[in-house]
Amino acid sequence: MFEKDGVRLGIIGLNSAFLQLDEHDYEGKLELNVRQIHGVCGEDADKWCAKNQFNVLLSHHPIGWLNSAARAGFRMDIDPPGRFVAHMCGHLHAPLVESLAEGGALPRRLIQGRSLFGLETYRDRAGNVEIQREHGYSAGRFIIDSGECRIRMWPRQNIKGYAGDLRIVADVRFNLDEDDAFELPPAPINGSSLNDREGLDVGSGSVEVAFSIDSTGTPEVSRGNLLEMPAAASSASDRLRAVPRWILRHAPQHAHVRTAEQESFRSGIDQHRAAWLIADWGLGKDGFLYSSLNLSIPQKDVFRLSCEGVTSIESLTSEALKQWGLSFQDFCVSVSSLADCCLVLDNLSEDSALNNSEGWVRRLDEIVQAALDIASSLKVVLVRRITPGPSKFPVTQLQSLDEPDCARYVSNHSEGGHSLTTPRVLEKLYAKSEGIPMHLDRLLEQLQTVSIDDLLGGEGEDLEIVEKSEPVPKALVQAVAVLQGSKDKYVRRSLRLLKVLTVLSHGEIFQNLRRFDPVDPFFPDNVKQLRDLGLIETVPLVSIGVSTSGRDRVPVNDPAAHKLLIVPRPVRDYVRFLMGDDERRAIVDGAMEVYFGSKWREGKPSLQPLTKIVVWENGMSGLGNHHSVIVSAVKDCLIRQNEQFFKRIFRIADAYLQALRSASKYRDLQHASEELFRILDAAGRRREAARVASHNGTGLRMLGQTEEAVRALELSLSYASGFGPAEFTKDWYAVTYLNLALAHQSNGDQSAAVKSANEVMLRAVPSSGTYSQAKSVIAECNIESKPKDVLVREFAELESEFRKKGHVVAANNIAFELADLLVGATEKRQCFDRVLDSEGDRYNQIRAAIKKAKLLVSSGDEAQLGVAERRIISDSYSYLYSQRFGGLFDDCHNVLWRLGAIEGKNGYLLRLFRYSSFLWRIFGRENKEHEYISQLREMVPSAPGGAVADEDRNVVNYYNARLRALNFLGVKSADGA
Repeated sequence: MFEKDGVRLGIIGLNSAFLQLDEHDYEGKLELNVRQIHGVCGEDADKWCAKNQFNVLLSHHPIGWLNSAARAGFRMDIDPPGRFVAHMCGHLHAPLVESLAEGGALPRRLIQGRSLFGLETYRDRAGNVEIQREHGYSAGRFIIDSGECRIRMWPRQNIKGYAGDLRIVADVRFNLDEDDAFELPPAPINGSSLNDREGLDVGSGSVEVAFSIDSTGTPEVSRGNLLEMPAAASSASDRLRAVPRWILRHAPQHAHVRTAEQESFRSGIDQHRAAWLIADWGLGKDGFLYSSLNLSIPQKDVFRLSCEGVTSIESLTSEALKQWGLSFQDFCVSVSSLADCCLVLDNLSEDSALNNSEGWVRRLDEIVQAALDIASSLKVVLVRRITPGPSKFPVTQLQSLDEPDCARYVSNHSEGGHSLTTPRVLEKLYAKSEGIPMHLDRLLEQLQTVSIDDLLGGEGEDLEIVEKSEPVPKALVQAVAVLQGSKDKYVRRSLRLLKVLTVLSHGEIFQNLRRFDPVDPFFPDNVKQLRDLGLIETVPLVSIGVSTSGRDRVPVNDPAAHKLLIVPRPVRDYVRFLMGDDERRAIVDGAMEVYFGSKWREGKPSLQPLTKIVVWENGMSGLGNHHSVIVSAVKDCLIRQNEQFFKRIFRIADAYLQALRSASKYRDLQHASEELFRILDAAGRRREAARVASHNGTGLRMLGQTEEAVRALELSLSYASGFGPAEFTKDWYAVTYLNLALAHQSNGDQSAAVKSANEVMLRAVPSSGTYSQAKSVIAECNIESKPKDVLVREFAELESEFRKKGHVVAANNIAFELADLLVGATEKRQCFDRVLDSEGDRYNQIRAAIKKAKLLVSSGDEAQLGVAERRIISDSYSYLYSQRFGGLFDDCHNVLWRLGAIEGKNGYLLRLFRYSSFLWRIFGRENKEHEYISQLREMVPSAPGGAVADEDRNVVNYYNARLRALNFLGVKSADGA
């Protein structure tokens, strides 16, 4: 089985070639037996396949090569209709794709591939005629959408060109679309991994994958149930196995320098368990940390999180997910089981220095303190280039070495020694390096092969540097000068790689850059040289959507894991200053091909790079290179007034925004569309600005900024009105008006919501989900104008109508409205039960379970809450905790708190408080923590023993730590002080 984003694919491969023992013709003589499939499926193929959302069968031969009895058995017992979405085979070296339904049953799909390489010809059965063999391949994609699996394929064949060369091209004998691909009719899947957002139900019915459903129909949260008894240390160790440890290497030269700074830093860590380290580029931060940190910490338990660009808790948690495969809160909970560990928050951004720096530093203090409280053995080091604003944690700043320290550094260096500390040599080393440890290391390495005079006489360092508010680091100027001053073609190639990565400011993996210039490709040695010079960093990448528990995850420090090559901000700023416009424009042009395929100039962006937006950037902080490259290309087109080229670029920009929308990356969608809209609007490009404004309105609405969403959507419609139906279709208007209706409804403007919903119904197909959603909006907005009994009857009829049409989200939303109208608790519960019994809308199912529980608890009937419903709520807490659904998370917490308090489960309440408190604190919602710790203080004794004696020590320590901290805010501590 293969799992991605909670969707399970089952692959069964059966050997059809075991009877083909020689070169003779075996067509109609081979065997596939039902015992083969049962043998690999635990003797029950149906049960095994039912565990997966969809399944694929693989064999070497097609069914025509089986004997007659085997063919009948194959159709009856191995490949009955509906078991597999496709049977894939080969052998015949000719492509074939067919979908055949017989007798009203579900269709069987056969996908037959050809050989990629092999003999050019073969003879017929009689051996008389030589037949040309076809070569090529087919790439494909499974697309899970609305409870169905679509198979999209790109068939390719090998042909001989007029110049006698061989080339792989699209096989036009298939009925291909503009992307040179085709799709098979959709096949139903066994179950759904789905989560539907509240509100918009667009006609396609596509769903957002959030978590999977196990065989009992309850949410399966990969990280486990937080609120059950604390997991063993081995479980936390399993979750941390995929998180890379930062290996700080022993460097004796650093132990003998900066002794005052080391003592100050060590004292700060010992007293506060957290401290700031201010270290500019190349100043030997790693060696200083190795020498200063308590060396009893095992090297395997030092963790590093690169925080460049992080200026909020959202971006901090996103970076943790990208680099570790764990959210920040999951990481803190997991390391609480370790005996001693350290977290280095490295490269903390200076962006905030220009925008409310002190506010972000205060928030960072609160976040770090929350982490220290929840993980009592954790130490935290915060690293940045410039001194932060006022902070509760002590600050140590590194400077370049002075001459006495430089002498000690060289004397204790593995490639140095006392012979290199003579006044003459030391003076020249210090003048060359200016006391920067990174360059001292490089100079000492070079001195193994050249003399001091050759070393110093061969470099030219005079660079005119533009004056800025902050000087360019001298070490940076020196490192780039090494590349600029070289005539070696391989070194010049490293310089070009540096410039490419400077333009691609979000970093890129080497695989995508290797042939950025096919004539002059990059090599791993170029990456190594830039790393050795300290000009780039490597960040391990994690495949998004895999279990955060660490199960089935390739460790990010595995040699096979991709590494993101990224140029740090100070380096980018300086290199960008050195580059000309033509050079930057050429790199942008090459980047378009990397991200959008070779046909982007024809206005046909490749879908593969667009998919990578979702895969590689799903969970990453901020916008990626796709956006920055598009923005640069759009600006260049507008400046050059190249209309034909602009149309192609905008098609790519629109596809990119749609990809963000489909991936539910609404924050990125809002930021990207806002920047593009400003550019287009300023240039008077209203046709394109209208489309972008519609995307922007969608992003704003989903982020809860509904007033701004109304303005954006109304502007979109206003701009679009100046163009004909060929430019803006009815479907486009229907979706835009639906967003506007929902935004008005959220703002409480019922008349405007109804007006917009009517516009939807004038344009949408009546059988579409968009139409039903508009109808639902109208019904919900007319509550006050009709008697309650009439509304109850109409809502019940609407719900029934929507369920018959399969518009589950619209039906469930109406069910909630109906429950609000009903008075009797029994009738309300029946509404919630219908939502719980529905399929394809797990978000509303969670809402229904929580609402039903609140109803039962408030009436003292909590005993009627079933085991399955309790499990949904309890498991959903873990899901909502990790996904940070604020309002729904609070509702879920409130229900679980009430249940725990009623049943006297004090230990359970301690665990619940620990997790909820931690999340509230890092998002600045301490008032919620005050509310519940006051209640908890009355129920749970302070001293270990009694109700809490058997609880996990971290839970008790966290509770008592928060009591002590909140004592200064007027809340009594556990010991009554």
